[in-house]
Amino acid sequence: MSGSDDKFRLEGMAPGAYRVLAFKNPQPHLPYGDAEAMQAYDAKGQTVQLSPSQKTNVQVQMISSSE
Repeated sequence: MSGSDDKFRLEGMAPGAYRVLAFKNPQPHLPYGDAEAMQAYDAKGQTVQLSPSQKTNVQVQMISSSE
């Protein structure tokens, strides 16, 4: 969940590649662990490659619940 300024901070992430997705509504049943099901989101969000101790800012488009 983001704050009132639509920003959030996440610390202590392991180095690696991540896809950042932002949804208008909570998605409690999003199948994060199912690579095949998550392919539907390949064109959405933004991919970020993190190195050890790296800090970055990412700006993503909001995904409506109907997408």
